[in-house]
Amino acid sequence: MASAPTITPDSREGLAPIPFSFLTSSAAYRSGEYTVAPILDDQEPVLAGRFRHLSLRDGLVLHVTETEDLHDLHTSALQRPGLGFYLFLEDTDGLDVSIGGRTLPIGRHRRPDAAPLGLLMSWQRPARFVRRARRGTRVHKAMVSVSPDWLDQTFGRGSPVLPVGASEHLAISRWFPSHRLCALVGDLLKTDPRGTPPVARLRDESIALDLIGEALATLEPPSAGNRLARTDAMRLGRARDVIEAALSEDLSVAAIGDRLGLGAGSLQRLFRSGYGCSVYEYVRGRRLDAARARLEQGETVASAAKLAGYGSAANFATAFRRRFGLTPRQARAGNGPANLDGESARPAAPS
Repeated sequence: MASAPTITPDSREGLAPIPFSFLTSSAAYRSGEYTVAPILDDQEPVLAGRFRHLSLRDGLVLHVTETEDLHDLHTSALQRPGLGFYLFLEDTDGLDVSIGGRTLPIGRHRRPDAAPLGLLMSWQRPARFVRRARRGTRVHKAMVSVSPDWLDQTFGRGSPVLPVGASEHLAISRWFPSHRLCALVGDLLKTDPRGTPPVARLRDESIALDLIGEALATLEPPSAGNRLARTDAMRLGRARDVIEAALSEDLSVAAIGDRLGLGAGSLQRLFRSGYGCSVYEYVRGRRLDAARARLEQGETVASAAKLAGYGSAANFATAFRRRFGLTPRQARAGNGPANLDGESARPAAPS
């Protein structure tokens, strides 16, 4: 049975002080499954911000936060098997998160001015979640966690809709959320103007399913915990940052490699190992992601095609539909592909 939502006091008024007792009032804390340090007085403000934690259905949980750490804080919790769909709207460089010893590419592990980022992570067995944050760290995120039973009931066991990484312990896949979805997630901490709890709950569940649907439609190939050596993973992260910073430029494999001190062949092998695609395919996919975001903000199809590097609107529309499962005009009209009936299009690699 779904549990009642948990929401921090005064969350409707903005980023309110959250006392230490809010973090220590759960059964998980009392059992030792959840830990937090340092130990403070119960009424000492430990965070400023807003939380929501809702069990929408058996096996489907939505967790939304917008917080600023008021102390250097270390928390730890046990993560049950399943999948976690993350959308980070903001994560400043004081944040360091790992699950099962695998570092998430957020906070201090990516550029401070980076765009919103989506992640999908799989846990095939219980894994320890560890969060370290310095005072002043700001985080605004949504996470939808789903159990193996929910996945089987919703998609069917072994469904092709689910990515390969869904069956690999600690595999992480990236996805890049649309402007439309970011706006919806940003509203999750606001009071629903329609007011009634049943309608508000339907809104929350709809957005959670929208997040899952968009992630599955646009996922990059997964990177499993043992897929890349640490040095190669760091190089891949630096290459990705170079691409993100120069996405609108005329990027060549050689130029990217020069900035990293890597040869073109080494760079291509790195992307094949990490993402299962070539550098060109990755860049093209990210440009299509950027074009979609601009379309959802009202940009014309012609301008979006140019931004993505296409001289032909027809070629742009073909590539766009292959990646997102909808046309550029549908994206501009705000018609997203949140299709959860097993028909969702999921490209094997960025197109």
